[in-house]
Amino acid sequence: MINSVVCNAFPFIGLQKIDRLDILWDLFDNVYLPHLVIHEIAFGENATENSKKALQQAMDENKVIPYKIQGEDLIYQFKKRLPHRETEVIIAAKELNKKVVLIDELSSRGFAERMGLYPLDIIGLLLLAKKLKKIETIQSVLDELIKADLMEYKIDSKPYNRILFQAEEIEVFKI
Repeated sequence: MINSVVCNAFPFIGLQKIDRLDILWDLFDNVYLPHLVIHEIAFGENATENSKKALQQAMDENKVIPYKIQGEDLIYQFKKRLPHRETEVIIAAKELNKKVVLIDELSSRGFAERMGLYPLDIIGLLLLAKKLKKIETIQSVLDELIKADLMEYKIDSKPYNRILFQAEEIEVFKI
C-alpha cells in the first residue's frame, strides 16, 4: 500500500459513481482532498446526493483527510497555467510533502511531473491496483466507467485495447 495520495475531484466522483471507492482505500492509507476539491465533489456540476453522502462517510471514517492550502499566494501564481482545483491538488502535495497526486487532466499531470510529483490518472490508478492485486481485472472497472457514461471514458477501441494490453488482459494489440 502506498502511504498517501492527494486526489482531485473527478477520480473520486468517477469511482464513487461506479461504487468503487474501495480501490482508493485499498491502495492508500491517506487520501487528502483540498478544500476546493471537497467543494467540487459536494456542490460542483457533477455532484450528486450520492457523491455528497460518499464524501461525508469517507470523512467520518477518516478515509479522506480534508486539507486547507497554506500558501494561498501560490494558487494565484499557478492559476494562469492550471485550473484552480488541480492547482490546489499540486500545492497540497508539495505542502504535505506527498509524492503521488491523482489528477485526470493531461496538462495538469505534466505540470505535476515538472513539480517533482508522481501523477496518476484513473487508468494509472487501475493499472497500479491490478499490479498490486487489489483488483482482478481492469476491463471490468473500465467497462463500468464507460457504462456510467463518464465523458473522460468515452474511448474508442484502440486506446481501450492498449489499456487492456498494458494490464496483460489481452495478448495482442493491433495498431
